[in-house]
Amino acid sequence: MSKNATMAEGVPGPAASAGAGRVQDAGEILRLRSERLRAKIDAEEARDVIGVLVFELASSRYAIETSVVSEVCVCERLMPLPCTPGFVLGVMNLHGEILAINDLSGRLGTAPGATPPSARRAVVLADTEMALGVAVDDVVGVAQLERDTIEPFAPAPGEKACDYVAGILPDGTVFLDGRKILEDPTLIVDDAA
Repeated sequence: MSKNATMAEGVPGPAASAGAGRVQDAGEILRLRSERLRAKIDAEEARDVIGVLVFELASSRYAIETSVVSEVCVCERLMPLPCTPGFVLGVMNLHGEILAINDLSGRLGTAPGATPPSARRAVVLADTEMALGVAVDDVVGVAQLERDTIEPFAPAPGEKACDYVAGILPDGTVFLDGRKILEDPTLIVDDAA
């Protein structure tokens, strides 16, 4: 039987068999790559890795989980609000919405930020209920960390614990609970009260 006769009958010839093997090899390679990628993703999920935004306020470094951070912006055109508590630096227009910018340094037990308010950044925290800006001196960046590396926070003797502090990172960075900041009713300025 000739080569042409074999192909005509629907039985692959030697050339077709070699090509089919390459397709099968490519499929096997893709399957193996997929399995390796899935194993890597599963390992990261098992480690409980979270994203954090790291920033500086006064002489201290803080981190907050990125899941509560909406954005970071410059505190441009910050308008002071008369008759508000001292931690309210003012309000600004952010995408057509009025956003209160708060200085949490007093609540965190540090001196007020050294950077002038107009040169500071605001870390905008948001959930489905509200948004507020936290004034910071500088944004260091975004990092990934394993949740189990966060050590519990224990205030020094005679020092009052801040409800916002959720722990300490291995490098000494203070880890803040963004949800507690957003849920703190004392940060809401209500003229009816």
